[in-house]
Amino acid sequence: MAKHVIVDGFNVIRRDAELSRIERDNFNGAQEALLRKLAQYRRGTQHRVTVVYDGAGGENPYRQKSQREGVQFIYSARGETADEVIIDLVEKTGGHSSGVLVVTADRDLASACRVHRVTVVPPESLLQRSQIRDARPGGAEFWHGKKEEHGWAGHTRKKGNPRRAPKSKRQTKTLW
Repeated sequence: MAKHVIVDGFNVIRRDAELSRIERDNFNGAQEALLRKLAQYRRGTQHRVTVVYDGAGGENPYRQKSQREGVQFIYSARGETADEVIIDLVEKTGGHSSGVLVVTADRDLASACRVHRVTVVPPESLLQRSQIRDARPGGAEFWHGKKEEHGWAGHTRKKGNPRRAPKSKRQTKTLW
């Protein structure tokens, strides 16, 4: 089941050592680094990812929304905190709260989300899942002869309807 992952942006950046170091050097660079990590996470799942940033001190009186690499960004309006935006997003889900996951280390926000029966996870667990994984099954020793010594253990059975003609022999039906 696909979930909607809502990320408290600056909270996650300041909880990760690498992202907080980047933020000290380049404020926008930390947001770009977080985007790369979340895009990597999103590629491995079918979850919808929304990052909410605090724009309370900004000039814009409205929420700003944008999307890049499949990740949606929301900047809160002037005078509004990111926590308020996240709670608003959680409240809009209504009875579908089981499909929402909030990533934050903020205790007040976490308790407000739990009131709506939303799962809250710490930033570390999301960042750990966004790491690039080794594509080889079973690690490196799988490819160095340990598994091949015993021969092929898989099967070559075909799946599907055995009575159906192959696709190349079936006639296509036309609408006209």
